[in-house]
Amino acid sequence: MYKLRFLFGLLLSQCLAATALRGDDLWPAQAVPLLEKYCFDCHSNDTQEAEVNLEGFAAAESLIAAESMWKETIKQVEFGSMPPGDMDQPTDEERKTLLALIEGALYGDDCDLDAKPGKVTVRRLNRNEYNNTIRDLFGVTIRPADAFPSDEVGAGFDNNGDVLTLPPMLLEKYVEAAETVAAVAVTDPKTLTKIDARWQSDKVQIKGNYTTNNFEIHTIDGDGEIYGEFESPYDGDYGLIVEAAAVEKDSTVTLEAFLDGETSLGKTTFKFRDSTGGVHRQTLKVKLTKGKHTIDIRAVKSDEKKDDEKKDDEKKGDEKKGDEKKSDEKKSDEKKSDEKKSDEKKDGEKKDGEKKDDEKKDDEKKDDEKKDDEKKDDEKKDDDTLPKFRMRGMYFEGPYGIPKERLSGTHWQLLRHRPQRNKRSTLDAAKENLKDYLPLAFRSPVDDETVARYAALVDVAVQREETFERGMQVAITASLLSPRFLFRSELPSEGAKPGDLVALDPYQLASRLSYMFWASMPDNRLRDLAKQGKLTDEAVLRSEVKRMLAEPKGEALVENFADQWLGLRNLSGLAPDPKQFPKFDEKLREAMIQETRLTFTDCMRGDGSVLSLLDSQDTFLNQRLADHYGIEGVEGDEFRRVSLKGTGRKGILTQASILMLTSNPTRTSPVKRGKWVMENILGTPPPDPPAGVPELEATNESNPDAPLREQLAIHRDNAMCASCHRVMDQIGFSFEHFDVTGQWRDRDGKHPIDASGTLPSGESFDDAQQMIAMLRETRGTMFVTELTRRLMTYALGRELTRQDECVVEDIVAATEADGWKFRDIATAIVLSRPFRYQTAPVLEDENDDT
Repeated sequence: MYKLRFLFGLLLSQCLAATALRGDDLWPAQAVPLLEKYCFDCHSNDTQEAEVNLEGFAAAESLIAAESMWKETIKQVEFGSMPPGDMDQPTDEERKTLLALIEGALYGDDCDLDAKPGKVTVRRLNRNEYNNTIRDLFGVTIRPADAFPSDEVGAGFDNNGDVLTLPPMLLEKYVEAAETVAAVAVTDPKTLTKIDARWQSDKVQIKGNYTTNNFEIHTIDGDGEIYGEFESPYDGDYGLIVEAAAVEKDSTVTLEAFLDGETSLGKTTFKFRDSTGGVHRQTLKVKLTKGKHTIDIRAVKSDEKKDDEKKDDEKKGDEKKGDEKKSDEKKSDEKKSDEKKSDEKKDGEKKDGEKKDDEKKDDEKKDDEKKDDEKKDDEKKDDDTLPKFRMRGMYFEGPYGIPKERLSGTHWQLLRHRPQRNKRSTLDAAKENLKDYLPLAFRSPVDDETVARYAALVDVAVQREETFERGMQVAITASLLSPRFLFRSELPSEGAKPGDLVALDPYQLASRLSYMFWASMPDNRLRDLAKQGKLTDEAVLRSEVKRMLAEPKGEALVENFADQWLGLRNLSGLAPDPKQFPKFDEKLREAMIQETRLTFTDCMRGDGSVLSLLDSQDTFLNQRLADHYGIEGVEGDEFRRVSLKGTGRKGILTQASILMLTSNPTRTSPVKRGKWVMENILGTPPPDPPAGVPELEATNESNPDAPLREQLAIHRDNAMCASCHRVMDQIGFSFEHFDVTGQWRDRDGKHPIDASGTLPSGESFDDAQQMIAMLRETRGTMFVTELTRRLMTYALGRELTRQDECVVEDIVAATEADGWKFRDIATAIVLSRPFRYQTAPVLEDENDDT
């Protein structure tokens, strides 16, 4: 389009120089004759095919009244679908001249003037924006807006302020959502589920022998135990309360608790209480995991007794070492005495000494064995005589504190300040907490008066004997029902006059940025830049666009912009015929969507041209989708980059998601596929079919054995259909090698595939790859223009005006030299006047004379 503006200027200068005609005379002198020659046969007062009448526009300014029709005419003439191929065709120069004249009549004045940006309707957060904002505001993963009614769609997107209405049902859902979110963001201790595990008196479960007195105190043998089954509501800290006592006066009993029969929860020692059977109460602090468990308590040897036994063992060891030392000394003396005896008696005495030594060793060995046996007998006796113990019961309490699973990412931030007796009142504590929170929720500064109003809600709740946490929940609920949270309002600054060009304030601009790229609230960096007034710096804006695209939250642009632009959201409601395509399942559907999303993400974050979306030789596959495509060497569920060379595929147009989206459940649809390309890739959507034209199914029934190409040819016999189908069908035929699910095929039933086609311009191709190469080579600018137009519509949240179209032209022209990178296009939109400015609205009663 920007080239057309140049052509218009060139044409204007030539005509003025040659004929001295005024600018207003160019239309009747140049355009009307061309329209009369090539268009009026079908689109005049007498013959209004497709309800299009181009006659009766004698002056250039009259085109504005039928702007949408003339915009569509531009697209059809530019694409080459008009005039139809069976009619006289204008030369290339005549076509360029006509386009330039229409462009000039529609946009010439607007693009030459210092045009003002359009107005954006105050719009509510849509469902995705609401969920994402709650996520980032409170650090939670709940999605309350999933229960909201579906958002309306305008100009292709569900963030269009002109269609985001507020039905009564949504108001009810807002209240429910606000209360739910507040309860998750701040946990009220009163609402925690308490553990329900109590075994007392007659409810005690006992293994082993026991007796029970009149006070339902149980005396249990030392080898017995009490046990129970219970369920812990959370991971966390709890208290195990045990009510027990020793049976004998002046004695103690040590009890140990075991979780699930294995894990010791700790020991505690009980003394004798009294002769009537009284018990002591002691608490073990324990950690429990969420879920079902068993608990048992049994008597064990006390740690004190083990310590005494250890000391006895050490003493006995020392005595043994002393005896061994004395024995060695004695042996040494005997040896010296033997050496003094005569040699004659030496041998006999030596034998006697050896015999005595052997006998002594045997005696010592027997003594040691006897002592070991006695020790084992003592230990066995101790084990067999674990003391009896008295037990009234046991129970758990807790959890202590707030379990981690009930803590939001901002719980403690929202409760950073708490009331303190004689130091900080409830009202003051609430103010301190809310003065940090409310600017985040409202995405703009908040004055003290506003903070005080919300803090008063906390104070009232506490006065009604609610907890401070509950009071904060009330204030948060109220904030989430405020228009300042629910709506994105960009009111001009005070003093702005109706119709004035007004720059967005820094916080409004921060919100435009964050909701464009993240579909969520501004982060800390954007807020800081807004506070410092640095978002007016173009270098800062360029840097922020780069950062925001690279952030993980940048995937929201894929899910909200790309999914709607390419129609991926509609894929969830489609299913091919299960008899014809039995291998199709949900995993394959998910893989199809993910492939296209990853392809767009790669373009969005990379340095390549957006044209790579059309003809990239790489894609992203997991094993499920690779098998579907017949590509070997890809294993596992993880997606990875895969080359498409030699597969007959390239770019998004041959991806299974788009191919299934543009098919019928039982067969492919060249019409749908061609229409999708014209509408979403080239920005030249064909008009709706005229009334009374039969669907293709009727043609199929009358010619069931004919190839699909022939059936469509019969369908095109209707003159009213031919002009559009001559383009749509030819583009759609190029994808016939791909079946309903996007799988390659060489035959359609008994008919061999013919994927060739010829456009009205005379360009021909044999298959999808050639057709895609032709689109990039001859209509690449159209694709970039349409992508830019769509992205700008999404970024502004409204339909584009004639002035906006001029900006689109400028962006396409400015980003061409560096290869039309996505980041450059997005940056140019952010730097544009429509994005950073607004026109102060004219109030309805300002021009009222009454």
